[in-house]
Amino acid sequence: VASCLGDEAQIKGGDWGAWDITWRGIKIECKQSAAQQSWAHKAASKPRYGIRMPKGRFEGDQWLEGAKRFADVYVFGRHPLFGERDDINHWDETQWEFFVIATSELEALLYQPNQKTITLSRIKHTAVATDSGELNAAVLRCVER
Repeated sequence: VASCLGDEAQIKGGDWGAWDITWRGIKIECKQSAAQQSWAHKAASKPRYGIRMPKGRFEGDQWLEGAKRFADVYVFGRHPLFGERDDINHWDETQWEFFVIATSELEALLYQPNQKTITLSRIKHTAVATDSGELNAAVLRCVER
């Protein structure tokens, strides 16, 4: 996602941060799912994403209590290619589909506030669908809603 957004994207999530990327002041949480997995299986994996609400966050080395989703926008990535193919490459950002949704809109989709997972079919009801080349425009569109 960061490479799709360009040089302005700053990766934040490696230190147990409250979101993964900051881009143009927008806090972005990234979730991914791929149809093809590294273990043997007969069918494509069904896209389901972990969205458990954090119980707090780190600011530097200090833990701050408070359950909430801290990102402004969620980007759900799906790599849809599956099967005995030579062209499947999870590192190729052009093979991914992206679904972008403002955090407030995501929370409105949930059956319960403490829901831990969500399916792609549920996300598609509201999210902006895009590809790698238009991801930055989709993020901006979701923030402006």
